[in-house]
Amino acid sequence: MKIQVKSLTVQSASAVFQAVDRAIAAGDLRLDFSEVQHVDSVALAVVIHARRQAGGRPLQLEGLPAQFSGLVSAYGVQSLFE
Repeated sequence: MKIQVKSLTVQSASAVFQAVDRAIAAGDLRLDFSEVQHVDSVALAVVIHARRQAGGRPLQLEGLPAQFSGLVSAYGVQSLFE
């Protein structure tokens, strides 16, 4: 599914979580962040939530903004993304 927000922050979190839940329930295990220009820690929460919802099925992440890797490092969760 394509994340349809320019800024993935607390203001857009609820709608994105709901869209991710619907997509995964429908079998879409691809998260495309190519239109997202800004993220905060909500982006980490969305990806971790999506992985849980996927129930062990591989999740495909595409187009992650450069800020995402900085968040992964800052929160010390690199092992979740290896």
